[in-house]
Amino acid sequence: DASLINALWYWLKKPPYDIITKIESTDICLQISGQGQKFRRNFFIRDFHEKFFYERQYPRGGNMGHVYFIRHGESSWNVEDRICGATDVPLTEKGHEQAVLAGEKFLKLGYSADEILCSPLMRAADTARHISDITGIPVRSDLRLIEQNFGIWEGTSPRNSPGFFAAKQCFINSFGTGESMFRVAQRVYNLLDELKEDKKTYILVAHNGIVRFVKSYFSDMTNEEFAAGKIGNGEIIRFDF
Repeated sequence: DASLINALWYWLKKPPYDIITKIESTDICLQISGQGQKFRRNFFIRDFHEKFFYERQYPRGGNMGHVYFIRHGESSWNVEDRICGATDVPLTEKGHEQAVLAGEKFLKLGYSADEILCSPLMRAADTARHISDITGIPVRSDLRLIEQNFGIWEGTSPRNSPGFFAAKQCFINSFGTGESMFRVAQRVYNLLDELKEDKKTYILVAHNGIVRFVKSYFSDMTNEEFAAGKIGNGEIIRFDF
């Protein structure tokens, strides 16, 4: 039915959905991605109106909320181009200013949240405190947001060395005295699983290493993309469950 297929294409071109479609006789096979959801359905032509429009409005899993992620402001070791990891280093004056700006930007964008969860490391905790002071959102620390312990790499420079980039693709390696990628993924994913079932909206204030795991929770990526992942100091990202 040419008119029905044209209608299908018209609706699928509307954001936030991207599609891959294959037509086989009377079946239309769709893979639809939108709002962090991925699902596949086979539709018979005769069921198109009922099934497709229902799926488009109510993707599998439902609209279960979202979280905001904010990376801490600039730290002293960021300036020195050294790998911080679980080492507790302070914000610079610029880092404090970036934290304040992040809080102001959060309000300016019209965002809201019920609570701020932060890493207990001072660069993240101080950033979260500034954001809390500006937004009025209560804050508490959660150990699961602490930056990965990079073991033998802690304090080394430069942060983007070829050796360290390769090491970040070795997911079971604990870097001597540190913490493996698998271990970090376990604690971060456990936290996100809890927040997904919660009715509250949270701001997570943490680290560049942690945002890679948060991104990997919501979308697939290659090992190279994971290792190269980064976010700017004070940057805000929204993730939809």
